[in-house]
Amino acid sequence: MGETGRMGGKGRTGGMACLAAILALTGCDRARVDTQTARVDKLFAEWNKTDSPGCAVGISRNGAIVHEHGYGMANLEWGIPVTADTVFPIASITKSVAKPPLPLFANSR
Repeated sequence: MGETGRMGGKGRTGGMACLAAILALTGCDRARVDTQTARVDKLFAEWNKTDSPGCAVGISRNGAIVHEHGYGMANLEWGIPVTADTVFPIASITKSVAKPPLPLFANSR
């Protein structure tokens, strides 16, 4: 570094190359996420209509949310679409989902 605290020409070139590499890697990762999002959207396209009851999908990888989206309608009568934040009133249906695996958990201890 010179007297003013600035890097010379070589430092700038190295910094620019590093920045270019970071941007290229970030772009590649974004392209991969866009491809995965398109694949998920294709899977749920059948329900992503204004005349169809829908669902909300959330996908996480290593503890980080990589995709969240609502497909279709939360309320057909009122025309309310499903979003990633839609809360579904599932009531007693959780019993039929939660009960079957309980013996597996009990036996695993």
